[in-house]
Amino acid sequence: MGTQTTIYMHLLNFYRTERDIEVFIDYYKTTFPTATIFPKLHMLQYHLTSWLRKWSVGLGMMGEQGAESLHKWFNRQKQTFASVADRVQQLSCIMKEHFIHVAPANISLEPPIKRRKITDPES
Repeated sequence: MGTQTTIYMHLLNFYRTERDIEVFIDYYKTTFPTATIFPKLHMLQYHLTSWLRKWSVGLGMMGEQGAESLHKWFNRQKQTFASVADRVQQLSCIMKEHFIHVAPANISLEPPIKRRKITDPES
């Protein structure tokens, strides 16, 4: 059964698919150790099994439009944070922005910025 199907997934097929994904990811990382993880592979590795567990159907119910929209949003954020020189810090800023974008209530989870006390040099 492909991951794009909309047919109800039987529990045994789910476990087989989950195992097949793990085997494939291990093969990919072993065979291509310097290769990057592209977005669809990331979706396969980190999100497909939870989707299948929750909905019992493949990703056929979710169109390509959603993924393309997300891709466009991340590209815009990359431009927004282009001035951040350190790539890891840049990605961290993008992910924090995404965390707040997808669920605005998450902003309350960020610690408030502590303001420094300004001292009068004459006192």
